Amino acid sequence: DSGEYIAVGKKCDGVFDCLDYSDECNTDCDNQVKIFANNTMFTLACVFGIISTVCNFCVIYRGVKTYSSLKTATAMINELFVLVVSSGDLMQGVFISFVAVSDKYLNKSTCKTQFEWVTSNLCTGLGV
Repeated sequence: DSGEYIAVGKKCDGVFDCLDYSDECNTDCDNQVKIFANNTMFTLACVFGIISTVCNFCVIYRGVKTYSSLKTATAMINELFVLVVSSGDLMQGVFISFVAVSDKYLNKSTCKTQFEWVTSNLCTGLGV
């Protein structure tokens, strides 16, 4: 589009060689920037995110409910460690679910708007 000439092998190689990005941003290139490149990866992220969230929520619920009935200090400390680890895993499950859903349904970026998407408040808030 810009009138610049580049070697054929430089078209769609992921490196912007033309000033108007026409070597990368055209109908010949798959130019939408996605964190999860295909539906399989998106599905796996959602499944693992949901399973992690639900299972760890159940562990935390059970742990909080039974914590006061524990008799020894060792049992209380062990349960506390389980609660801490489960809390971290719960947050990871929620995080991976949010990243997958955001990437699938809110990411409308193309190679020309990639920088805007990656530096948006949503991506920054998610830590992408």
